[in-house]
Amino acid sequence: MNKFWNALKTHFADPTFRPSRLALLIAFAVILAAYILFPPLHPLDKADLIGYSICHRIPERSFFIAGRQLPLCARCTGTYLGITVGFVMILLLGRLRAGEMLSPPFIVLMVLFIVIMGFDGANSYLTLWKNLPHLYTPQNWLRAVTGSLNGMALSMIVWPVFNTTLWKHPLPRRPLEKVGELLAMLALDAGVIALVLTGADWLLYPLSLITTAGVLWMLTLVNTMILLILFGRDGRAERIRDALLPLLAGLVVALAELTLMGTLRYLATGTLEWPL
Repeated sequence: MNKFWNALKTHFADPTFRPSRLALLIAFAVILAAYILFPPLHPLDKADLIGYSICHRIPERSFFIAGRQLPLCARCTGTYLGITVGFVMILLLGRLRAGEMLSPPFIVLMVLFIVIMGFDGANSYLTLWKNLPHLYTPQNWLRAVTGSLNGMALSMIVWPVFNTTLWKHPLPRRPLEKVGELLAMLALDAGVIALVLTGADWLLYPLSLITTAGVLWMLTLVNTMILLILFGRDGRAERIRDALLPLLAGLVVALAELTLMGTLRYLATGTLEWPL
């Protein structure tokens, strides 16, 4: 088994062997096209299936806009909006290749954000059983707020790790370096969550598509890192085109994971609705 795996890594690490890479690229394109063209065709229905794969989607714990439940629960909606806000800030700051971890004080703050979400989530979980005590009555707005803090923290922690894994020469900068940058990110996030809480009908499509795209994005990043390390290709990309094939592979694995999780949930419950 080890000999086979080493041979496979050597095969794909060989820069002169282009036909195999072209074949992989074609195979990935076919898989992506099939995923896009396979029913349901409506983008909101596809978003619902992605949400179904990773989220409980309890109606009482979800936002409804224009009479339709969002693909993700309130907490997950906040999380993936927070992730989006985090990456928007990285883009605005010009640190797409930032490869250094946050400073220790910022790391502590990000961990605190994650802990706050976990605490609120645990309290909310207890309310599923009426006989169990809990500290306070959960609210969807609070789920969204704590989820968004968690999402921003994840984006700031994962991104430099991803860049270090992908690029040969990552930028020697941190995603956030100044308190002012942190405050700007928090202000942007507060504005986004406040907008969500208005429940305006026109938000249905943007929120549904942005949050489920966030799911695909995070899974793609994690899978890309795993694949690069497994195949001994980490820390080698120098140009954008060097990153395209690893990212595409990570995306296809993400789609496969979501399909598998959604299928298993359906086989276990026999329904596309709550309960699990």
